[in-house]
Amino acid sequence: MSGLELLLLIDAGASMHAVEEFLDFCDQVHSQDVDECWSITWLDTLREGKSLTLRLGVHTGLEDLPDQVWEIGARHARAFALTEFEFTSWTIAENHVLLWEHQEPFSQLNIHGPASSHGEVLWDLHERHRAVAGHWIPFDRYLNSAFLANRLSGGCGVLADGPYRLLREYAAVLIESDLEPYFPYPPRPPHSWDTESNCWLDPDHNLSVLILGGSSYVVGADFFANRVE
Repeated sequence: MSGLELLLLIDAGASMHAVEEFLDFCDQVHSQDVDECWSITWLDTLREGKSLTLRLGVHTGLEDLPDQVWEIGARHARAFALTEFEFTSWTIAENHVLLWEHQEPFSQLNIHGPASSHGEVLWDLHERHRAVAGHWIPFDRYLNSAFLANRLSGGCGVLADGPYRLLREYAAVLIESDLEPYFPYPPRPPHSWDTESNCWLDPDHNLSVLILGGSSYVVGADFFANRVE
């Protein structure tokens, strides 16, 4: 291992330790807040190149534990959504459906069957999608919009193009219907699109996702945190 690689490894370890310190502080506040009056408030966002920094205020609601302000983010952010201003839950995960677009192989799922409406099958697909991906991935994200509009009455064609792991779940539902699912091509690398650089991104298996509240998140690598107040 070169000196540069060792320094990068040490820096990454120190950064994750700081993130864990932030999460531990939140856990401590949550465990002591019997009146449930604490919260995390999104104060500001800073983008610099690929880096994304969130400034978060932690209101403890406790006399012996003062409020704190933290900056937490990712040096290499891939995707993010901030839909809430206050959070009462938090986690960082390395195995989550939000990472599939950036890490899982992609594939194309086709169907073959009678050209009639299959509303019940479409509903079953929706329910399986919700069971697997929850609300994190919209149901129509990878589906062919034409098949959605005609309730799968096209009979034959491309049903979806997306993470192979998700499409296998769709195929399992279709096998129980009169629509035959099949994959015409072998899985291929994930194809996450970088709108800023206008190019496809390579898969990155070092990604994690920081989840704040019920619908806000940051997907990225090299997470960091530091207390500013």
